[in-house]
Amino acid sequence: MREKNDGTENLKGARGAAGKKTRAPAARRNGQRPSAAAAPRNGKEPAPARRGKTASGPGARNGAKASNNAALIRDAALDLFAEKSFSAVTIKEIGQATGLNTAMIYYYFDDKEDLFRDTVETAVQRAMEAFEARRSENADPEAVISNWLETHIEQMDLIRKFVKISVDYASSDSRVPRIDEAIKRFYEGEHDILAAALRDGSGGEFSAAEIDRMIELFSTYLDGVMVRSVIAPSFDAKAAIYSLRDYVLGLMQSRESGGRDPALGRRA
Repeated sequence: MREKNDGTENLKGARGAAGKKTRAPAARRNGQRPSAAAAPRNGKEPAPARRGKTASGPGARNGAKASNNAALIRDAALDLFAEKSFSAVTIKEIGQATGLNTAMIYYYFDDKEDLFRDTVETAVQRAMEAFEARRSENADPEAVISNWLETHIEQMDLIRKFVKISVDYASSDSRVPRIDEAIKRFYEGEHDILAAALRDGSGGEFSAAEIDRMIELFSTYLDGVMVRSVIAPSFDAKAAIYSLRDYVLGLMQSRESGGRDPALGRRA
């Protein structure tokens, strides 16, 4: 996962080498404002507000700009990581895509690996927030499942990029705990959402083991839809997701019938 030294930008190993010029520390993410003392003075980007400034005046404006810059960098990085791969993308390319110089990118993120971790975590957070925005507090199980699948349609571009960069990461030799945790959090969140809905919607008809098997099937299907939509742009991913929704809801509604679902090896 680490980028080779191309003479222009290096990862953590080279950043601390003796005699090298050290970069300013990365800004705190999630909207927190970094220290103004660490900001690069290039005449183009004003330093973010110092901690302790009030929510009005120039300090607040600079803090908002710092947050906007970090978001701009994340969005550009997500696009490039999904379009190419982690190893193929350079900090210089991200800078060109954002209109920011590389010093500013290193101001917000320690290195390319740090930016990649933050990009994955942000993609997971945005997908979950999109679902929560759709979910009603008193929604019935069928509505919960429909909303989860509708979120995949509304956020298809984001989730497709998340799946793409996750596949790229999984094929690498490196393992980074924070990236592993972010990816795991997405699938665990999906499991919890669907498990509760299937359990409540079936009135206890499905066992925990059967629910786990169903979720594995549904989750794998959704990943396959996203991958196929990358491979075959003409593929109708939206229709495929609606087909899954109809299948799942039909399975829940027919649980009391005498039929048997072949995917589960049991009565529906």
